[in-house]
Amino acid sequence: SPPTPTRWSTCAPSQTRWRGVFRGFHGEAIWAWHEFFLWAHLLLVAGFLVYLGRSKHLHILTVGPNVFFRELEPAGRHLPLLDIEAADHFGISKVEHLSWKQELDLATCTECGRCQVHCPAFNTGKPLSPKLFITDLRDGWYANARGEAPPPSYWSQGEPGREAPADG
Repeated sequence: SPPTPTRWSTCAPSQTRWRGVFRGFHGEAIWAWHEFFLWAHLLLVAGFLVYLGRSKHLHILTVGPNVFFRELEPAGRHLPLLDIEAADHFGISKVEHLSWKQELDLATCTECGRCQVHCPAFNTGKPLSPKLFITDLRDGWYANARGEAPPPSYWSQGEPGREAPADG
């Protein structure tokens, strides 16, 4: 006969299903299996978290902090004028010039392509691809963190063998 449900059955559906398999175990044996499955579960979750940090799915971990630290002011606000005489660089010429929030934005990009679909320049056939621009920045950021040379990018179209992608 199937095991009778308890008040915790809805909280542990796998335990409820597998309860019949372990019905004959008692005492030390049941605790040994409990310890085995507990450690297996912990190692599986920890391994998955390590995998997330080193895979293309890093955005799963970074989306929460990115939403929390999002810009709350309107996008069209007046920006302060730059002191051109005192500036040692204009804009972002190196990965080191990115702010921590801009780095978080790069790590959070899911490469969905919505920025590219709505880009007027890309839609008129110009060689601008916002998606590839962001992914190239991110790849350069990763390479810089590893101490490597940045990979060839979409923007190096003038090199032999490098063509602009047709669909981005």
